[in-house]
Amino acid sequence: DYFDAMMSQLDAGGAGNLLYTLLEREINLERLKHPPTTPALEQQAAESLAGEELWLHNLLATGEIEGSVDGAGRCSVAVAVLYASYRESLSSRDYSMNVEAFAGFVRDRLQGKAMGRCRVTTSLHKQGIRSTTYKLPPLAELRAAYSQRGRGASQEWDETDAWISVNDWEDPVETSADERPEASAEATHGESDVSR
Repeated sequence: DYFDAMMSQLDAGGAGNLLYTLLEREINLERLKHPPTTPALEQQAAESLAGEELWLHNLLATGEIEGSVDGAGRCSVAVAVLYASYRESLSSRDYSMNVEAFAGFVRDRLQGKAMGRCRVTTSLHKQGIRSTTYKLPPLAELRAAYSQRGRGASQEWDETDAWISVNDWEDPVETSADERPEASAEATHGESDVSR
């Protein structure tokens, strides 16, 4: 059987041959720093995600978002809506970040060549309610950037390649800083890069 054949080979000099092969093998130290990404490894990493990381992965995987999508595929979504989506995704065991920590998480994760194009604008609704909005690049760009994160980041996505708006949320009319009385420090900066 299998083990009998293996032991016979080892007894017939196989152990020495194996040792020689290992000693003579050239080791590329740079390659050791970058282990291969396999579907099994990706699946294992995805199953171990929790909290905000799982929320972000699922957001990009489904493409479903409570925002408005323009003709170029960009999505505008209120920060409060995105934060509520994150909170609703948590299990009872997950720690919930506050709004400031969540904003930091979004900045840290949504970076890179494509993700750095995310914008934050402070707008004024017709009812006079101020809101802060993320303007996200097209879903395909964010997925491509996310896949470059390294070990465990999804390399394959489903056929959905554009944001799917799951509500009728409207992007409010943006106002300039001088139209905003008692503007906060965040508001007075108007539009800014989320990667800062």
